[in-house]
Amino acid sequence: MNATMNKPADSAPVALRGLLERLVDVLERETADLRGNNHDRFAEYIRQKDLLLLDISRLQEQAFGHGGMPGGLDEIMHRLRAALHDNSEALKLHLETAREFAGSLEDIIRRHQSDGTYGRGGGRAGYGRW
Repeated sequence: MNATMNKPADSAPVALRGLLERLVDVLERETADLRGNNHDRFAEYIRQKDLLLLDISRLQEQAFGHGGMPGGLDEIMHRLRAALHDNSEALKLHLETAREFAGSLEDIIRRHQSDGTYGRGGGRAGYGRW
């Protein structure tokens, strides 16, 4: 067998490693922005993650079938697992904060839409005239 015949199979783990490293990078940047309360790039992060996951699944299926990941990717898989965990925790915190804020707004709106007892006019017309 010559070396060029094995090139596609040999390059697949390298290509997969590169895609996984890019995914870790995107996750780490998104997590840093979540923790820094910088929301400017979230749409771009979603797009990048979608494209990377699509590329990873296509490469994995083409090169390795449905059997899973090749060996030798333990380090990057560990980094990916850690990045996913950190990103998940930051997203949970972000979502919980958004829920609390939305709940506060709902309370304010509900109080404003009451029967007018606590409105700006100091009460309903006729209150106290019995």
